[in-house]
Amino acid sequence: MILQNNFTVASAPIEVGEVQGVLRDERINDSSIEESAQEAFSRAHPVANLTTAPDYRRRMVKVLLKWTANQALESVKGGR
Repeated sequence: MILQNNFTVASAPIEVGEVQGVLRDERINDSSIEESAQEAFSRAHPVANLTTAPDYRRRMVKVLLKWTANQALESVKGGR
């Protein structure tokens, strides 16, 4: 997940293969999104040199992955 607007978790993008695999290999639904978000959360290790607390940024990984996946799913369902 790469976000701009001053939201960073690490100094470089980190790919979590397990998350990509779940979202690619399974039917995307609330359960697979939750599983992916939990996996990304468990693997996030934010740097501590920014003004926002690392724990907050780690929790936001889960929130933002869910939001992004749901937005993509809605876009596909809506034919956009």
